[in-house]
Amino acid sequence: MTVWLIVAAAFAALSALLIFGWPLAVYGPRALGEMRRDPQARVLAGIVGSVAIAIIMTPMLSSSLTFSGERALTLAEEFNGLSWGR
Repeated sequence: MTVWLIVAAAFAALSALLIFGWPLAVYGPRALGEMRRDPQARVLAGIVGSVAIAIIMTPMLSSSLTFSGERALTLAEEFNGLSWGR
């Protein structure tokens, strides 16, 4: 599973580089202001950020789902419950 996570992270980094790297390479720092105002760039940044969060959260969620019975429910509840300030 670690290998697949590394491959997924590499593809996510490559896609971010191809999406945002070319304007930065061509226009330099001026491209950052344009990308902040461009709605398409903001959507793509949100998608890349969501993929990064999903890649980071995958080991925690998959470890909670590998147990069976009440233990899986307890672990899944702990991972999700921590964010609600229990």
